[in-house]
Amino acid sequence: MQDLIKKLFSLMQDGVCQTALSGVCEVTLDNNGDRVSAFIELNNNKLKLVEEASQKPDVVVSMKQETLAGVLENLDRFDLRDPKFLMQVSVEGDLALAGYLFNLIKRPSEKVYELIRNTEEKCHDYKDSVTEIRRIHKPSKEEVLNLIDESMPFVMTGVLDDWEFLSSTMDEIKKKFGDTRLRPVLEKGKEGFETMGDFIEKVENTTGDIVYTGGCDLPPAMWSKFRLPFFSPETFTTPQIWMGSKSGDNPCTALHRDCCNGMLANILGRKKMILFSPEQTEYLYALKAFNTFQTCEIKNVIGVDTNEFPAFAKARALEVIVGPGELLVIPAFWWHCVYAVDNVFSVSAGMQWDAWEELKPGNETVSLTI
Repeated sequence: MQDLIKKLFSLMQDGVCQTALSGVCEVTLDNNGDRVSAFIELNNNKLKLVEEASQKPDVVVSMKQETLAGVLENLDRFDLRDPKFLMQVSVEGDLALAGYLFNLIKRPSEKVYELIRNTEEKCHDYKDSVTEIRRIHKPSKEEVLNLIDESMPFVMTGVLDDWEFLSSTMDEIKKKFGDTRLRPVLEKGKEGFETMGDFIEKVENTTGDIVYTGGCDLPPAMWSKFRLPFFSPETFTTPQIWMGSKSGDNPCTALHRDCCNGMLANILGRKKMILFSPEQTEYLYALKAFNTFQTCEIKNVIGVDTNEFPAFAKARALEVIVGPGELLVIPAFWWHCVYAVDNVFSVSAGMQWDAWEELKPGNETVSLTI
């Protein structure tokens, strides 16, 4: 078990990035009743692994030995939001500290590195040549495929008109799905699941703090109500739900990029999306540790301090408001930062790369549904 903890720490140390966080995380592994603990100290962006902590731990992360072993064998797919992982882990204390440390162990596959290189080469002049995000009313299948293949973001209108919840309020969604399980509860002293109704009440009752789901999985009971157009469900990764309160000039989702072509269907409220083309990575202070999505030291692209992040002054953004009933397509590796103009409810999914290879223009076996 000590070897697993040492490997965990080595990955964290290799991926460490600038943060204002500090503190001590106790990691405890259990193997049929035998328990081993170690302490990871974070101070001034430096990590130290010790057998005895210099202070009381700020957070304790406990799991079985085989759980950590499984994580370390699948670094290219590890996701802290995965309900299966959350149900196998106990976290007591500072969730932000634990999240920061465990996100440091993510690593992309070689295929993702290759795709990044190819995409950035394709988009080498997009910073200057792409000046707006197009809005297209009921595009054809061919238009959708061609624009994704060109790595062009765009907004579709009129393609979600048959979704029954487009005219709904949060209260109506709560009445329909209030008892539906949303995700496991992580708060100390509480067990079980948070329901859709529980979360919507948090949104309705917030006094100013941003309340947001942060992209947890869309409950399976809701999948049939939010089927994305043009492609079969098997084309996509597990759909995610993005729901919460208005955020003003603070992002509800910090600057990041996804490692697949994605669709964001907006159901309720408006979202402001600020995007940067893939070849602008050098201006955005991207973090080394990532797998299916990559984040940055810059979290909020509004009011960036260019004394702290001088290269950002060279970046050029595109901005679009996505309203209810509109669907934004974000091609793989486009950076984006998201702001909730109103209380919002959206559903997203990424396209599986194997599925995209079958669908992209030039493949004679393309078969689409709508």
